[in-house]
Amino acid sequence: MSLDNVTLRAATLDDLAGIAAIYNQLWCNTLRNRGDVEAADFCARFNITMQLQRSPIALVAEAEGRIIAACCIGIFEDGKPRTNPTWVPCYDEMFAQATEMAKTADAKLEGSLFGDSREKATADRFAATGNEYAQGSSSSCPSGRAKGSAARSSTLPAPSSPGQAAPSSS
Repeated sequence: MSLDNVTLRAATLDDLAGIAAIYNQLWCNTLRNRGDVEAADFCARFNITMQLQRSPIALVAEAEGRIIAACCIGIFEDGKPRTNPTWVPCYDEMFAQATEMAKTADAKLEGSLFGDSREKATADRFAATGNEYAQGSSSSCPSGRAKGSAARSSTLPAPSSPGQAAPSSS
């Protein structure tokens, strides 16, 4: 695909379905493979919203009217991630729904709902230590995985001082 047709822009609430579709394709296999498509769709929306609400810089790449990639960049201040006010209300609403859903969920659904949140909490505790290595991972969410390309992750150099942009992992 030529980059001539790709637009990079800030993610909006209207992009949630497109971003979640990519996330679902990459990370919700357990639920999809057992035929639980609705739960997989919800988990994808919930987990990517969790990431978006804690990413002051949230971007999408769009080509031919569809989202082909998303990028969430976290910024830590005093060991805590800053939030994105556009996404916080959406996340809060979905968190309430996920909490209700978890009351009757089996272990696989509960893990799909809250596994990312537990990983983020662990990462946040590490970031709060001030360790320079806690500040530097980035993940992208490409839509081409179905064609055989894997998600790309890379380690970035740690910022030189607290409060600088530190990409978060998703």
